[in-house]
Amino acid sequence: MAAVAYSQFTAHLVFADERRRTLDQRALVVTLGRMLGPNWLLRASLVRVLGGEINGGGRAVLDPGWSIGAQLSRRWSVDNWPALYLGASVALAASWTTASYEGETAAHDLMAADLRLGGVVGWTLAEVLTPYAAGRVFGGPVSWRTMSDGEAQAGTDRYHVQLAAGLSARLPAGLYWTAEWAAVGEQALSSELGVRF
Repeated sequence: MAAVAYSQFTAHLVFADERRRTLDQRALVVTLGRMLGPNWLLRASLVRVLGGEINGGGRAVLDPGWSIGAQLSRRWSVDNWPALYLGASVALAASWTTASYEGETAAHDLMAADLRLGGVVGWTLAEVLTPYAAGRVFGGPVSWRTMSDGEAQAGTDRYHVQLAAGLSARLPAGLYWTAEWAAVGEQALSSELGVRF
């Protein structure tokens, strides 16, 4: 499979000096995947960070950057419930970009790593539409300068959880489209168009 997606998220960060920041980020994602048997899927993603901002104790503008990731997922079928969709996944990602405070010319490195475990349950309607609910737990370090004149600080997400609802649709010619909205924990919105082959 191959896919392209647009995503944006809001993460609530806390750093070692107890300073709290809100990170808003927009990205374009290109993914390639391969089935490993009938139930396992391995996906690799290259992400172009389009921009964003960091707020709290001043505003910093996020520059374009990059992220790479990999995800291994498994699905299960349930006897007597062929429309029921159950899945689980583990994903690892790393990103790097820079951010600069308003009024400054110097940009400070912003680096993050993320490991997350997820579960999903959905129901397929007429073999075309699958509304679903997903939950994820995650963690990983973030490194950035929390003050324009300070040293790089290690931080992490304040909540380490994401609850989401989504809809996936099968389209002609092997195409599919998925949209997802996460409103609890790490907030996110994404839309993906892909093809299975």
